[in-house]
Amino acid sequence: MTGEQMRRAIYRDNVVVRIDESVLTPMQKTKWREFTRELAKLLKLAPPKAPGEKFTNKCDHTLRRARKLLRQQQFHVGSSLAYFRQHGGFCDCEIIWNVEASVYGRGRRGRPKS
Repeated sequence: MTGEQMRRAIYRDNVVVRIDESVLTPMQKTKWREFTRELAKLLKLAPPKAPGEKFTNKCDHTLRRARKLLRQQQFHVGSSLAYFRQHGGFCDCEIIWNVEASVYGRGRRGRPKS
């Protein structure tokens, strides 16, 4: 984390206990749902239509779409992306698959194969 990102998070015993509201996290439930829905639309995520089929996913394994949405929704891009990476969100689809699960202790779900 950069110095500015450290200022946006408050730590106690090396654990984040509070994060500035300019950083998007799953704890901001309504904003998080809106962000992940929009991100899923941009990725054209779709569940399997039949047993044995895979999710469809147009992720290019970058954070390009997340950056765009964070700017549009007026969140601090660098700090939010740093938070996502700390919770397994290294690309757009991993933000959806891993971040919320990591924050709430459900473990990594892993990204679907494209």
